[in-house]
Amino acid sequence: MTDARIEAVDSRIGGRIPLKTRTVIGPFCQHCHPLFADNQSPQFGQTDLVCPVCHGEQHPSAAISFADIQGFAQQLREQGEVTLAVGGHRTTLRMLPFTDAAPQRAHVLVCNPNRLAAHFSAEHHHVMALSSVEKPVVTLFAKPSSQQPPITQTLYGVRFAWHRALSVLAEILRQQGVDYLFYRTDAPQLSVAWVANQWSECDVDASGSVPAPFAGLKAPLHDSATVRGLRADWHKNIVTFALSAPSRDTSDRTTHALCALHAGSIESDVWRHQAVIYFSNQSPGQLVVLDPRLNPEVFFRLRPLPQTGQQWWQALETQGRHDLLSRFSTRFPDDTAQLVGMHFTGPRDNLTTLFAACACVMGQATTGPSVQQLADRVIAAAMSFHGKNAHRIDIGFDESLMIIKSPIFPSVDWIFIRR
Repeated sequence: MTDARIEAVDSRIGGRIPLKTRTVIGPFCQHCHPLFADNQSPQFGQTDLVCPVCHGEQHPSAAISFADIQGFAQQLREQGEVTLAVGGHRTTLRMLPFTDAAPQRAHVLVCNPNRLAAHFSAEHHHVMALSSVEKPVVTLFAKPSSQQPPITQTLYGVRFAWHRALSVLAEILRQQGVDYLFYRTDAPQLSVAWVANQWSECDVDASGSVPAPFAGLKAPLHDSATVRGLRADWHKNIVTFALSAPSRDTSDRTTHALCALHAGSIESDVWRHQAVIYFSNQSPGQLVVLDPRLNPEVFFRLRPLPQTGQQWWQALETQGRHDLLSRFSTRFPDDTAQLVGMHFTGPRDNLTTLFAACACVMGQATTGPSVQQLADRVIAAAMSFHGKNAHRIDIGFDESLMIIKSPIFPSVDWIFIRR
């Protein structure tokens, strides 16, 4: 912004050339949704209802007829599972939880929004997000309940119906006393998180729009860079973005935290005395800082955990923790067995794997849950306390616990204490 003023507009300001936009077709909007998705409406079930606002009749879900949706509801009641194919994507709905241990967090489709608070801890901002036209996935803490199918996990990705066919199906099931369904889908989902009293996107829809170009960036070290399918190109101080075909990233995963720090510096236009705490499922957790001379330094990073709990136990014994381990195994033999029997796959230098190990130490582990489910139990335990009511253990920083692997990348040993 270069100028701001308030004045009366007596004549047209600006040009008359229309802005170039692309046609946006949504599955539904506030204008048409009450008409075809409310059982009290005469037009209930008309998924092909023409809407002059969102043009939802052109969405692929509008091709599913009301008779087909009624058949889906009957199949759910009789067989407990049904699969919907919409726009080249498949969504599987189940009355009972999926039995296989998926690496991702379980997802729930809410059929009766009025009963949301009976099954999940949802505050006002959660309800507002779930009810928005975007229908994002919101992570909620599950309440123990004897009604409906059992909720066995602690955190769920909760979502309201996101297209016309699902909206009608959810309304039919709501009338039959079904509050929610378990689902899996290969369609892109918008996941959001409540950060600093506002919603932030957790994932980028690869089929959607890419970030807008921006100007003013000085000549970078590389004219092009690709990270997880998103390519950025620099030309004459202009940075543009495009979706690229599956290819290898141009930067190593250990530099993603530094990339996040530079992105924050570009956005805030602050280039000194910056720091970023970076946690990711795929990249190492790091704390990176910029000194007054713009030299980056990794203050610490999460060291990779051993691949198995047995290796972790042996590593602690070799580091002089035999007495601590002996007391822990004597007092908590079941938790010790769970910890020793853990087996981690994939990257092990991230916060998710660390939380999974914490679950074993905290007595939150049982046989069967995936690493994500164990991590969710730790997060849910933390969410049980608000403000300063949580249990706190203050431990002084022990220099003897730091293992310096290089002058730039120190690594911190983590100690877990359970009372």
